[in-house]
Amino acid sequence: MKCVRQVLGLLFLCSALTASARFGRTNRIRHSFNFFSAHNTLQLETYLGFQANNGLLTTSYPNMLIRYGIIDVLELRVNVQVNSVNDRAHWTAQTGLTPLQPGLKLQLCKPKKYRPAVAFTASVTVPHAASESMRQTYWAPLLLFSAEQNITQHLSFEYDLGMQWDADNFQRGYLTSLNMEYDFTPLSSVYADAYLLQPEGGTQTDMRLDVGVNRQLTKHLQLDLSMGAGLTPAAPEFFFNAGFIFAYGDWKRLAVHKNKYQRHPTSHSSGSLR
Repeated sequence: MKCVRQVLGLLFLCSALTASARFGRTNRIRHSFNFFSAHNTLQLETYLGFQANNGLLTTSYPNMLIRYGIIDVLELRVNVQVNSVNDRAHWTAQTGLTPLQPGLKLQLCKPKKYRPAVAFTASVTVPHAASESMRQTYWAPLLLFSAEQNITQHLSFEYDLGMQWDADNFQRGYLTSLNMEYDFTPLSSVYADAYLLQPEGGTQTDMRLDVGVNRQLTKHLQLDLSMGAGLTPAAPEFFFNAGFIFAYGDWKRLAVHKNKYQRHPTSHSSGSLR
């Protein structure tokens, strides 16, 4: 019951913070305890996000990813997100639940010596599983391969490569990202990310960078903060993320990252990396 109260408290906190939001949402969740959720382990990631993009201010409260390991090599996941979109040019606003994005993640191999941990993520945007104002047109899949490599005891890299389809027009796009993370204490780390999304058909490339920090607060709870900016006209001008990651379950079975914890690649809906 104590753990349940912690989760409910975190969700309430994210909703309360959004009342004073003035910027748009970020479009990623990152850097949680585990690259892969072990058997019988629940992980909940809830974020307050802001993004500014061409006159649109979008607030996400919360952007939530729920992950559960049903066996040692397979986890189920669902991404749930509530957005408020304000169009400053036309003085319009709308708020609602964006399409749900269920999926799964399959661990292909565990790290061994110089071999990285490798996983495959598949998910789909369900266009009508949303508020009426946020519904989209197509069932849009995401296919993503991810690898995590420990370089030293304190430094690690994560690589992602995949493709996605846009839920509004079913346009296919290719995406990749690179993450570098450094642990400067046993409980704290800093990181930097570079993302690229290239749609087919000559559409402009979306490139962006961000930096962040995370801090392990308790055995089951982690704080994550990040901010970044776009490098191309198709990318958001600015984005910010603040949230918590809660993990609970068969803790002794979790794969160990640098003798403590690992991260994970997350889900991706239309218009957002992972």
